Amino acid sequence: MTELDPHMQKAMYGTPELNPGEQHQYLGTFRERVYAVQTPGCLGEATYLAAWTQEFKRHPQGTLLLNGHIDMIELEPYIKLATTQRVGFTIKSDALFAKSEFAVVYTADQAVNITDIDIASQVVTKTATVTPAKKWYQNLFK
Repeated sequence: MTELDPHMQKAMYGTPELNPGEQHQYLGTFRERVYAVQTPGCLGEATYLAAWTQEFKRHPQGTLLLNGHIDMIELEPYIKLATTQRVGFTIKSDALFAKSEFAVVYTADQAVNITDIDIASQVVTKTATVTPAKKWYQNLFK
């Protein structure tokens, strides 16, 4: 009876998933495999597309996952970019991905363990490193 029980459980409830909430959040992959993510609020802006181009050049073996619950007009620039950079992409349109907070996820086949995966923070960091010019009166008090 004990040998039959796991088979019955699988038949009744399906194959158990490992961290299903995490996989639903990151469009079917684990957090440890993610290179970069982007939320729907900042889709289509040119600065983010440039950051994605750099990300694709750094990790050409990755796969771009796109949330199929986002309007295709907003996802089209990412599809074109992935095609021109020769990066594979998949549109995830299962109902369980509708609740994901991410529109774009760039992932690897194995764990990469990158701490800062938000593409928006990478863009802000690059623009924040530019030092502002001194005010005219600051030169008087050296």
